[in-house]
Amino acid sequence: MGKSVGIQNVLDHNDDLEYNKVSGTIASAFQLYQLLFDNAEHHNVLILDDCDSLLFDSDCVNLLKAALESGDRPRIVNYNSESVVKLGMPKSFEFNGRVIFITNLDFQQIIDKDRGAAKHIAALVDRSLYLDLSMHTRREIWCRIDTMVRKHKMLKHFGLDAALVECLLEYVKERRDDFRRLSLRTVVQLAQFAKTSPDGWRRMSEAFQMRPR
Repeated sequence: MGKSVGIQNVLDHNDDLEYNKVSGTIASAFQLYQLLFDNAEHHNVLILDDCDSLLFDSDCVNLLKAALESGDRPRIVNYNSESVVKLGMPKSFEFNGRVIFITNLDFQQIIDKDRGAAKHIAALVDRSLYLDLSMHTRREIWCRIDTMVRKHKMLKHFGLDAALVECLLEYVKERRDDFRRLSLRTVVQLAQFAKTSPDGWRRMSEAFQMRPR
């Protein structure tokens, strides 16, 4: 629901911070160690977006636990391997940066149900500020779409006129219960239809986005 965009918009307007966004799979603990090392200064923010696989790797979790340790003592991250030395990195360093972890996983549900990674995730949540942005109803999702389109101009790059954008928003509002899946990507796809066919976007939406009647 625009988590990544919202975070980047905030950081883009903060001249004191420099962020590095990584999306997708973190292949190994070594790769994560390198990322933490490269973003270890006070002004660094490392954004891990949909990097859920590392939560199921105990070595990766242990690195994160060290980097996110709370209290006054230095946050020392260790990786006892000659491979890091060959790449010009030390086997340990002090991490003074920040990490933002963006995920669609429900951490609290995993912890409550004591699933496989529960202990690891609980340890990370304990070291973090955890904000659950789950939206459970289509009305809530619609309100978020409306805000992102109106306030944050998320469809601006499509070059659609204001009247057409209003039509798209009204259409999504009226048909919100009929879409197979309702999210920000829904209205972006709809805008693509409108850009391609200003007169036929409703038919395209019916064909590709709606649940079978």
